[in-house]
Amino acid sequence: MQRATRGRAYRRLGASLLCVLQLAGCATWQPSRTSPRELIENQRPRSVRVRAAGGTPIVVHQPRVEGSSIVFTDQCRRVDAFSERYVCPTREVMPLEDVRLTEVRRVSLPRTAALALTVVTLVSWAAWDSAWSDWGSGW
Repeated sequence: MQRATRGRAYRRLGASLLCVLQLAGCATWQPSRTSPRELIENQRPRSVRVRAAGGTPIVVHQPRVEGSSIVFTDQCRRVDAFSERYVCPTREVMPLEDVRLTEVRRVSLPRTAALALTVVTLVSWAAWDSAWSDWGSGW
């Protein structure tokens, strides 16, 4: 009996861990449909992925437009594990004319649907397995 309970607990832990790890898969970087200036001034996103001319994409935090440049920080850290406040010591500047592509994180419907299907399948399998694991062992 102890062994069956431990196995069930490990399966539940594994299923829970899989679900938590896949939550990040629901959001993806998607190209903005507006100019970098309009995106930052109107939507005020917390972070944006920017691709400059000839460069690799970088994630910029707390972007804002000042004149003809984007002012941002790229090394933000949370104050503590339970806070939504960030400390951003490094201030960077990028000219708007150098920006070739801006992307924002948005929910991906196909990935969210796949996650929901995976969760429903795992929960159903765990319920079926636990219902039949003691079948025939007597009272």
